[in-house]
This record gives sequence, structure tokens and C-alpha cells, in this order.
Amino acid sequence: RLVNSLLTHVAHDGGWWNYLVNLVGKYGVVPKEAMGETFNSGNTHQMDARLQTVLRATAWKIREAVLAGAGAETTAPIVEAGLKDAHRVLATHLGLPPERFVWQYRDSSGTDKEFHREGEFTPLEFRDRVLSDEFTGGLENYVCLVDDPREENPYGAAYSVAEGTNMWGTADTSYINVGVSELKRIAKASIDAGEPVWFACEVNRQFAAALGIWNADLYERDALYGTTTVSGPGTSKADQMRTRESMPTHGMVLTGYDNEAGTWRVENSWGTKSHGEHAKLAGAGSMKGYGTMKDSWFDDNVFQIAVHRRLLGDDFPGLDALDRGETTVLPIWDAMA
Repeated sequence: RLVNSLLTHVAHDGGWWNYLVNLVGKYGVVPKEAMGETFNSGNTHQMDARLQTVLRATAWKIREAVLAGAGAETTAPIVEAGLKDAHRVLATHLGLPPERFVWQYRDSSGTDKEFHREGEFTPLEFRDRVLSDEFTGGLENYVCLVDDPREENPYGAAYSVAEGTNMWGTADTSYINVGVSELKRIAKASIDAGEPVWFACEVNRQFAAALGIWNADLYERDALYGTTTVSGPGTSKADQMRTRESMPTHGMVLTGYDNEAGTWRVENSWGTKSHGEHAKLAGAGSMKGYGTMKDSWFDDNVFQIAVHRRLLGDDFPGLDALDRGETTVLPIWDAMA
């Protein structure tokens, strides 16, 4: 089952918060102007399909060699050749990241729109400049919190997912189970502090893409079809997870909330052409690419957030265990994986 899970999800868009931390830690970041979007970065189907084929073929060769009694002297060249092929696929579709670039910009926050030329940077130097403790608090200081209401996974405990990483030798994705009320409270505290909140959700349930609306009461499908489903009235989030009706499928960013309306402002990664009708409804061009999430939808479909640990405090339940790596390990085929 482990091999099946690994080969089913061998390469795909998206990933967990620790995937980002791992990539930025090793390779750095560049401004969009230094490595622009390509057709394939917004249309990844062909790239992903070819990358999956290459990686599955490599995994097959490794497995066959090991079953035949081969050791590392035989499998290491297979791994190296597979990674080179994967690199060629990505470079063909996305281009190569720049080794050095000039960073310059015009300050849009001031009245004089001052122009800045900061000099030449490598991706790692640029990371240290813009993602330092001074600006973001350091990506490694963010903690993931989740709502997993299944009785077998009690709140206040730390968990991790086996094989839940994107880079060899790094820690698996890990988090503290705190419940949905705590997710909301801490997410609002982060937004109040001026920090948007990355979150993972089941994106396609009760969702109108053009309108940019997530609402648990958006479509009354049971009334339309005359059916009774696990996602209908009276069912629990835990049961929806057990039946895979609701589980993490997409990551977005919370950028605001309205307590009176019971809504959240969501920034998506699908570009400004998505949620176009939402911009019309909001009456502001700046709303392109954003959407609105109802609080009721948050309850059943938001699973994880990443927030700076300064918002939690040293005595936050489960934090010590998480820091020590004393986690309950869930299998890679779990709903939270």
C-alpha cells in the first residue's frame, strides 16, 4: 500500500507547508521578473504527466534491481539518471532558474513612487534578503495547526505523516491538532498582526469558481436529487473525512475576515482571470483573483493553517512534543496526508 500511494502521487501540483520551507531553504527564491511565467506553469497537465512517467520508470528500475540483489553501487546510478531526466522535463516546460539576477523595483507604497535598484543577487542571497527574520520571522519558525475531529486523533497532540516530505533527508510534514475554533482564532490573530495565513482545504465542495464563493449552503443538491448523503445535514466532519468526502486538496491564503458577515477573504493561485464575477460583485478591480469563504464552509472544509509560533506562546499544547519530534505518525494514505 505504501508503494501504491507513492506511485499514485509521485508528482503533482501543490504540496504541504514544509515542502515550501524545504525548497526555499535549499534553492532560495527569485522575483517573478527574474523568472517569468510560461504557458506550462499555468497549464501543468503535460508536464506533470511526463514527470510522473519518468519517476515511475525510475522507481521500477530501482525496485527490480533491489529484488535482484543489487546494492547501492547499482541503484545510485539509476537514481542519478532518473533525476537528470526529471530535471530535463522541468527545464523544458519551465526554463532554468537564473543563477544571478538584478533586483530593481518601484516603490508603490510612497507618494513619490521611488525607484530602487538593489544590485545583483543569487537566489539564496535574495532569500536571505526578503525572507529573513526581519521581514517574515523566518519560514522555519512557522507552525502548522490542523482540525482533525476523528476520535482516534485527540486534540492537543502532535502528529506527522510518514513519507510526508518532498526532499530526501528532511523531516516529514508535522502539525498540532487543535480544532476548528482554534484555527479560526489564531488565523484572525495572524491577520490582525498583518500576516496572511496559508491554509489547506477541500477546495471543490460547495464552490462556485466564477463567483469566487465557498459556502456550505451554496447548492442544495440533496433537495435537487432527492438523496441523503454523508455530506448532508447532521453528518460530521470526521465522517466526511473517513469517507473521503472532505479532505485537503488545495492550498490558498486567508487575507482578511468579517466577523459581522461571517466571511473570510481568500487569495487563490489561479490567477486574476479566475473568480472574475467575484470582482464584479465586489465592485473593485483589486478583487480579481480573490474569493469569499463563509464561516460555515470553513468548519467542514478547512484542515490546516501555518502561523508564526510567536502567536502561540511557549506553553501552547502539543508544541513541546512537536519540537522534540515526538509525534503520532499517520500513514501516507491517511485523509490528512
